[in-house]
Amino acid sequence: MHQVRLIEGTFQPSTHFVELKQTEQVNGLSLKIAVIVGLSVLASAVGAYLGVGTEEIMISMDAVKREKLEFAKLIFGIGEVISGLFSPLFIMFFFSFFFWPLFGRVSFKKIISIQLYPAFLYTVEKLLNVPLFLLLGIGKESSPFGLGVLTQLITDQTYLVNLFSQITIFQVWSACLQVIAFRKMSDKPMSLIVLIVIFTHIIYMLLVTTSVTLIQDLGISL
Repeated sequence: MHQVRLIEGTFQPSTHFVELKQTEQVNGLSLKIAVIVGLSVLASAVGAYLGVGTEEIMISMDAVKREKLEFAKLIFGIGEVISGLFSPLFIMFFFSFFFWPLFGRVSFKKIISIQLYPAFLYTVEKLLNVPLFLLLGIGKESSPFGLGVLTQLITDQTYLVNLFSQITIFQVWSACLQVIAFRKMSDKPMSLIVLIVIFTHIIYMLLVTTSVTLIQDLGISL
């Protein structure tokens, strides 16, 4: 029996994933998923309550009635909470369904277990960003953990800024954990594992960037 231990797996992946390979039963999976989703929802709710990401709405605060402004903030907050609920689940299952046919000798439950760690790191990044956004008055595209800041110095293209802002320390960390995990648990060569992981992350980034850019273009009309 293997007990999912997020902290140990994040900082000692080699030992942790060898244990996962040798196990017959994974324990604590549902609880860890619930914890990650709960923390993600909490970060989104707190950020929305404190006004993180409402800059475009507040620009119109002097031009519209207070009731309309509060309604727009409520809709934004609901959207953030829904995003906080489904984002870690999307990360887990997107990568799992992509990796499963490519690493067929690894059970789906074990692949889900591996994807807990990218979801966990995503949630940690989200929790750390909330106070940073409040203190610095910046948006997600200007997170100090990603390449969005540098990209804004080169171009003002929204799509490119959103795309490169997703390349963060935590995403690279997640990709490294995935590579280590599949190197320990499969018989595929290292070069192929690296290519599969990088390609999957590129597909994920393109999907998220397209969605975020479309939402930004729609905006909240006051």
